[in-house]
Amino acid sequence: TQSTWDTHLLQMAAKGNQSFTQLSKKTYQNQAIWVLNGFWGRGMQEEAENVWGFSRKFIELDPRKDDGNELDEFQAHKFLETLDQTMTVMEMRKTLREIDTDANGHMSLIEYLVFRYKFGLEETVSSPQGTVNQAEVDRAQALYDQVSSALQAQVAAIAALEKAVAELATAIAELEAAVAKTKAAVAELQAAEAQLAAAEAELNAAIADLKAQEDAYNGAIAKCEAIMNDEAMSTVKKSKASNELAQLKSEDPLPLRRAKLTQEAALRKVQKEQAKVAAARSAQEAVQAEQEAKQAEMEAKRAEQEAAKAAAEAQQIELEARMAEASAKLEELKSQEGTPDGFIWWMQRTEIEADKYLPPNKQKYAHLHKKFKTTA
Repeated sequence: TQSTWDTHLLQMAAKGNQSFTQLSKKTYQNQAIWVLNGFWGRGMQEEAENVWGFSRKFIELDPRKDDGNELDEFQAHKFLETLDQTMTVMEMRKTLREIDTDANGHMSLIEYLVFRYKFGLEETVSSPQGTVNQAEVDRAQALYDQVSSALQAQVAAIAALEKAVAELATAIAELEAAVAKTKAAVAELQAAEAQLAAAEAELNAAIADLKAQEDAYNGAIAKCEAIMNDEAMSTVKKSKASNELAQLKSEDPLPLRRAKLTQEAALRKVQKEQAKVAAARSAQEAVQAEQEAKQAEMEAKRAEQEAAKAAAEAQQIELEARMAEASAKLEELKSQEGTPDGFIWWMQRTEIEADKYLPPNKQKYAHLHKKFKTTA
């Protein structure tokens, strides 16, 4: 009964089972493999995928990740909540005390598995772990650990690359918007320049008209004065010149004043258009400076993206080589008598997990990917 089991656990905790405590100090992966090895023929073959999931959840909750071995009370609460085991705080603490066989206030994976599947502590410690050379097992496990680490690095690299791609796409969109803005500014400047050209033509025409009138007026006066001052000229010619000079000086200079007003108006118009063009040009230059800065930023990001891509590709090649080496070592161990089934399953499951991230044409276990949920 549950009560008997609770009593058993408390008795074992009181005895201070040092061997089981040592098992709790192993990493989550090694704790899981120990239980799978020891109880493979007692239902753990069917529970292997669940044990894998429990292990991944422990690693997710533990800040030490793969190097962790036990969860604190808060993390353990979170773990139990993920299993939809709704409990009050008091109930959960009671459950944790039942699980925590060494009474250290933490929950190791192997403590949870022993509690969940109701294995004895002593039988867990003494459960069969295979008879194959342990050094060979350790070698294979080290290779798979390298694959797992490489896989995590690969996933992180791909995520960083995808982020860089998204940022680059955003930068490109922003640049396109800036380009459109610049084009509008250029169009506005061109229109302003056309207006300025028209104003300049009008001013030049007014100036030419004024100069022609001034030249004609001044020339007529000069001619009359020259005749009047020329002693060789007859009295008749001098008298005529005097009359013409008097008439010229008595004329209303309105045409000349009108020309001056036309010139001044045209000049003000030109100055106004010049100011408009200057403002438009200044705005365009600001936009151009902004564009150039964004282009430089985009190019830098593009370079980073290319570097990340190259690193990811190099990592991918390294991962493939490690997987091939680990797979070969596992096949060698599978052929040897005494290799524990739980260990073999775990290494194959690790390989399947890593296989999901390989290019489709290099995947060995594509047919199993849907069966196993990605947990890396």
